[in-house]
Amino acid sequence: MTDPIDTPANAPRTDEHLTERLARFDRELRVKGPHWSQAYDDLVGRLREAEAGSGAPKAGEPFPSFLLPDEKSHLVYFEDLIANGPLVISFNRGHWCNYCQMELRALQTNLPEIAASGASVISITPELPVYSAACKTENHLTFPLLCDLDLAVALSLGLAIPIGEHIATMLTDDGVQLSQLHGGTGWLLPIPATFVIARDGTIATCYVDPDFRRRLDPADILAALGQL
Repeated sequence: MTDPIDTPANAPRTDEHLTERLARFDRELRVKGPHWSQAYDDLVGRLREAEAGSGAPKAGEPFPSFLLPDEKSHLVYFEDLIANGPLVISFNRGHWCNYCQMELRALQTNLPEIAASGASVISITPELPVYSAACKTENHLTFPLLCDLDLAVALSLGLAIPIGEHIATMLTDDGVQLSQLHGGTGWLLPIPATFVIARDGTIATCYVDPDFRRRLDPADILAALGQL
């Protein structure tokens, strides 16, 4: 399973930040797959008009508890994660998404510095454990990938959005069967979001943008952790 448009931008460069890599991918996508760029522009426009994600938890608020299976189907408690120190939570669309792959790889690259600050990282996706396991292997990730089945947690946080029939059909035509990946209807995806959470469970920094082509750069994550 791959992203609809395969471009070299997915390959990391040691001299650029995640923000720069994402921008490079977007430029290439507009050349190689303008129909995808237009469809994404239209979707993001609708999401912004609807103020999608505006109800998500904010900095200074407690992050809600959750219990989710990881890529090995082992149940993971939020309380157990936060008991070990600050936590970085990244919500992602799935292993088929190049934007998500780039973010996950950037988190992995910066994992030693994040760990040095006493923090840990998890990613949450709506995919079944078997696909999360494949994502972890393909991208050489060492942090847990939790499975938000039926997008229960994303819905509770105000992060779940309908992708619409047009994009759902485009994804299906390109071999991305969301219903198979999710074990459900496949009409919903999470708004990619990143939360930096202090050990007491309070959100220190949050990044929620309906434009899923943008992500919180690890440099900003490290800066937030440095202030805890």
